[in-house]
Amino acid sequence: MRNLQLIKRKETENNREYVFRLLRYNIMCLRMIPGEIIRENDIAKMLKVSRTPVHEAVLMLKENYLVEVLPQSSSKVSLVDLNMMREGYFLRNILETTILRQIAGNVSTEVLKQIKENLDRQDQVLESPDLIDKFFVLDDEFHGIFYHTANKSNIWTMVKSVSSHFDRVRHMDAILMSGNRKKLSEDHRKLYQMLMLGIGSGDDIDDFYENHIGSYKNRFDQMLKIYPEYFLL
Repeated sequence: MRNLQLIKRKETENNREYVFRLLRYNIMCLRMIPGEIIRENDIAKMLKVSRTPVHEAVLMLKENYLVEVLPQSSSKVSLVDLNMMREGYFLRNILETTILRQIAGNVSTEVLKQIKENLDRQDQVLESPDLIDKFFVLDDEFHGIFYHTANKSNIWTMVKSVSSHFDRVRHMDAILMSGNRKKLSEDHRKLYQMLMLGIGSGDDIDDFYENHIGSYKNRFDQMLKIYPEYFLL
């Protein structure tokens, strides 16, 4: 647990919620790598909480497919399951293009301001290799706004669970393979324009979105060759 990155606790969080969010953050950002053993006692001691909320958080992570709980033993960070990765990609591609068509050109000024502030924060962290994790937190917030604007907040919660392995691969592409975050940010600006003005007659939203969330594919075969121990093939 030496690489565990602490994050700021929200005022409304109880111990279990905070530990869950912290561990999920560290798994997604590869500070806890696929296959790594989770030592609940060490985490509890580090965070100065009892073992109970740590164990409860681990079980919540299991429900999000991020942790494998071993019977009569310890737990470990799950390997990246390629089938689950493909399902997450499929789900987000279908849902988000549908939502985008629904809300494009009909977003309130208040929400557009929120999106613009998010994009400006993305620009601030874009070039620093030490801030990749913060970029993807903002990326999550950006895409989550689509669902909230379309009154689909519960679906977003479900999507974040089902697409957890897909999201891990996107993080891995940026962290391990130097994936092009600048291109992701440019795509976000294009999406912002669509939300503000509507989808233009020359915009192929299906092709655009497939390339946007599927940008990892350009380096995925190489990633599998270099880090086969991270994947369940």
